[in-house]
Amino acid sequence: MKLGLFIAIVSLAACGPANRDGNGGGADASRGSNGGSGSNGSGSGSDTNFNVYAHSDTVLYVVDVQAKTLNTVGPFNAPSNDVITDLAVAPDNTIYVISNTAIYTANATDGHVTKLGSLAACGSKGVALTTTPDGKIWEGDFMGTICQIDVTQSPPTVLAPTSMTSGMALSGAFVTVSNGTVFGSAYKKSDAANAGTNLDNVSVKVVIPTCAVTPV
Repeated sequence: MKLGLFIAIVSLAACGPANRDGNGGGADASRGSNGGSGSNGSGSGSDTNFNVYAHSDTVLYVVDVQAKTLNTVGPFNAPSNDVITDLAVAPDNTIYVISNTAIYTANATDGHVTKLGSLAACGSKGVALTTTPDGKIWEGDFMGTICQIDVTQSPPTVLAPTSMTSGMALSGAFVTVSNGTVFGSAYKKSDAANAGTNLDNVSVKVVIPTCAVTPV
């Protein structure tokens, strides 16, 4: 399993694993501000109150930024051992996580997840998740589509997918910073496996909802 760390810090996005190939793995972390891909809640830190969450395939963690320690919240205990691929925290501090095919909420106390619904309408390899300052939730599929997930419905409604421009697709990292700008790690679908941007992903800016892509 590839290990890496993805952290969203107000106006900086750092990419971790080079390519998640739609199968989970690695770790993600998110610190939010004003509805970015993280949490506005109280937690560790010297400049403001916030929580930094991280995850593996099966476990939710919280990062003590001051002590620089990784603390276990608890296992996701997803049904059928579903592998969690990404995490985002809404402006109301709800922790959302996705697998390749489903969206869940994660409990901030013990980590367990509750399934909300299917992501099949967006594709079969959901690898990226973010929330925008207006509270909207967006999923990125490994094959290049991005979809809004309307969690005000039960089960959530996955709106019509939009393809990323320039023949690109998200590889895992997806974050919205406090001014609403969306960044991600991406690869060119035309590149051969283990070559080009498949081997070394690129940072991109993604315009939501048109999904226009600009390399960073």
